[in-house]
Amino acid sequence: MARQTLTQPHVRVTLRKIVKADLPKVLRIENEAFPLDAWDLESYEEFLDSRNNGGTVACVDGKIVAYTIHEVHWNRVHLPGIAVDLPYRGRGIARLLVQDLISALPSLSRTRLTLEVRPTNEGALNLYKSFGFKRVRIKHGYYHDGSDAVFMAYQAPDSPSEE
Repeated sequence: MARQTLTQPHVRVTLRKIVKADLPKVLRIENEAFPLDAWDLESYEEFLDSRNNGGTVACVDGKIVAYTIHEVHWNRVHLPGIAVDLPYRGRGIARLLVQDLISALPSLSRTRLTLEVRPTNEGALNLYKSFGFKRVRIKHGYYHDGSDAVFMAYQAPDSPSEE
């Protein structure tokens, strides 16, 4: 079932569960956003075949303009991928996707959301901090080009903190 939210005047964004038929469009966005670290089609298909994995696509006028993918672990939900198509950046779509995943934590019986982000990606760092994500540690050499990643975690309010 689609979830709709108005993110800016005259822009209606529809969120829905990702399906394999979405992957060519998701891959185009991913390759543009992360040319050095993009997953291939086979990796996405294998990811979505796991019952513990899922994702969301954001659509504007029926066109996929952004996505997230997530993994449900025993103690947390992990966000290995989020990207917004270049012409749609700065419109609050990434914020909407992160909020949607945070809102889904109770239905997933989890209270913690984790992710990695490049330390140079100030826009993403600021977005995650605005939701209350905390820097946990640096993962050295995390990305394919040898760059480090900042590992961040969000803990739902009124839930026990996990180390």
